[in-house]
Amino acid sequence: MCIFAYLNYHVPRTRREILEVLIKGLRRLEYRGYDSAGVGIDGGNSKEWETNSKSIHLIKQTGKVKALDEEIHRQQDVDLDVEFDVHLGIAHTRWATHGVPSPVNSHPQRSDKNNEFIVIHNGIITNYKDLKKFLESKGYEFESETDTETIAKLVKYIYDNRESDDITFTTLVEQVTQQLEGAFALVLKSVHYPGEAVGSRRGGPLLIGVRSDHKLSTDHIPILYRSSGKDKKSCNTLPRMDEDTCLYMYFCFASSIHFRHCAVIEHTNRVIFLEDDDIAAVRDGRLSIHRIKRTAGDHPARAIQTLQMELQQIMKGNFSSFMQKEIFEQPESVVNTMRGRVNFENNTVILGGLKDHIKEIQRCRRLIMIACGTSYHAGVATRQVLEELTELPVMVELASDFLDRNTPVFRDDVCFFISQSGETADSLLALRYCKGRGALTVGITNTVGSSISRETDCGVHINAGPEIGVASTKAYTSQFVALIMFALLMCDDRISMQPRRREIIQGLKVLPELSRIASKVILVICYNSKFDKFCVFVHMCILCTFTLVKCRHHRAPCACKCIRSGVCVQRGVDGLGQLSPSLLEVFIGPQVSAGAPPPLPPSFSSSCFLPQWSFRSTSKPMRSGMYWQPVTDVPPALQLTVHMKKC
Repeated sequence: MCIFAYLNYHVPRTRREILEVLIKGLRRLEYRGYDSAGVGIDGGNSKEWETNSKSIHLIKQTGKVKALDEEIHRQQDVDLDVEFDVHLGIAHTRWATHGVPSPVNSHPQRSDKNNEFIVIHNGIITNYKDLKKFLESKGYEFESETDTETIAKLVKYIYDNRESDDITFTTLVEQVTQQLEGAFALVLKSVHYPGEAVGSRRGGPLLIGVRSDHKLSTDHIPILYRSSGKDKKSCNTLPRMDEDTCLYMYFCFASSIHFRHCAVIEHTNRVIFLEDDDIAAVRDGRLSIHRIKRTAGDHPARAIQTLQMELQQIMKGNFSSFMQKEIFEQPESVVNTMRGRVNFENNTVILGGLKDHIKEIQRCRRLIMIACGTSYHAGVATRQVLEELTELPVMVELASDFLDRNTPVFRDDVCFFISQSGETADSLLALRYCKGRGALTVGITNTVGSSISRETDCGVHINAGPEIGVASTKAYTSQFVALIMFALLMCDDRISMQPRRREIIQGLKVLPELSRIASKVILVICYNSKFDKFCVFVHMCILCTFTLVKCRHHRAPCACKCIRSGVCVQRGVDGLGQLSPSLLEVFIGPQVSAGAPPPLPPSFSSSCFLPQWSFRSTSKPMRSGMYWQPVTDVPPALQLTVHMKKC
């Protein structure tokens, strides 16, 4: 489920242009799974935007964003050429959690038939049944099966029972969020507050992109607390400038669990990351951030951050999918992960994010790696080499299981939280659990400014670049390399470890070139086989494993990662959905006959790789397995055999 909202202030835009921005924003988030989509815009066809803002028009459709776009152009009562000087449009893609996929269950959800308040929401409201029962007892009628509609109805209830007519939109949302339990990120729009947007988050990511024709005099927005009694003043809003200055502003709200920046980067690279229980309000072209009460450790302001990202980084280019593109970006991403950190001349490793805590980490009792999905497999794949080099016990935990067991954590433990996005909900909850017990926390993330990177004591940014494909590829290999670098750093002063340490560092040195050659070797498969992504990614994972570790026991985690990410996402491949990761074997070794398990591979040698090698399929998937054989003569030790057994 993904949120996108766009507010233009004194920047004239036609309804057609506004809808194009909203639809394009949803398409940037389309790589996430969803079953329906919708938009909410100002209604009316008057020449005055103030008149049009007194009504809201909802357009919702099941299926792809393309279906929503077609539904928009079928609207007979919507003049797409009407111009708006000020306008807030909100859009959403939904994955059904409460209620079947249908237009009525799609977002935005509305407060009543007049669309007085509409809301887009990510997350789950756990107490929505109690709230719904209360609101129904007050005469409010529900038309959908969603928990989100409860939010819209609750705002309407508080507005209808307000004590004074000058209640602000921000105050309404503050009162609503106090009644909500669970995780959420939400943005609201109302006919009673034209040109205003209010967003809030708790447990779900939400950021605001800011763009102005003026140079802003500050990069920080002070937090406003209700208890302070202060109202919105120019000194506590963004932008800061004279009241007489005419503002020309864009604001974008965006939310996505894995890659939040896609929908915003086309408009601005200046963003503000909201914290839990922040309430961001845009009024009269000015942004303010509110909190209900001050708590220990609160930062006094929210900083505007500049995303180091270019638009072409989130485009597919000449590739057929983002996943394929990111597979072939792995040589570059591995280099970026090591750049400035590994000195191959004197065999040293420097991790600036850990330098102030490395002595404390070396004195710890155990290392606990906590993650979900692909990141969990990165932890499992590196566990043995971490134990070998650090001589510490290493636990690798799924975040959800870790929390369910109330796992004992002590002050002399060091807990690693591995997450590509830095926003994985279970990992965040586990992070707060460990911090509450006094453990040192370390983040391994790919997203600067993410919740995990902000809340951990120290960490390593893997620098893999934007990863849009849902099945992680280059982030996985970069996480692998980052954890290996940490292990090397931990043993840099241990004489007995130096031969092994030098061996691994030299493996890191040749890894980017091996990765590049491997991509060329398998390139022919990508355009001639439906197993393209699987084969390339299997090869990449094996390269990492054998180059750095050269040990048979490290193959299983990589193989499990490959079968989960590389094969299961392929649709229309007969029988592959029945494969069990526990029964998968991946080998680099001599070619074998069908049904016979290959022998263990000899030592991996990088000198045998030649750019002119190419591979072709020797047979279709069989009952006992599938095999790849080189077209030209290749040293037997480097023939790639993928042996799979049926469940």
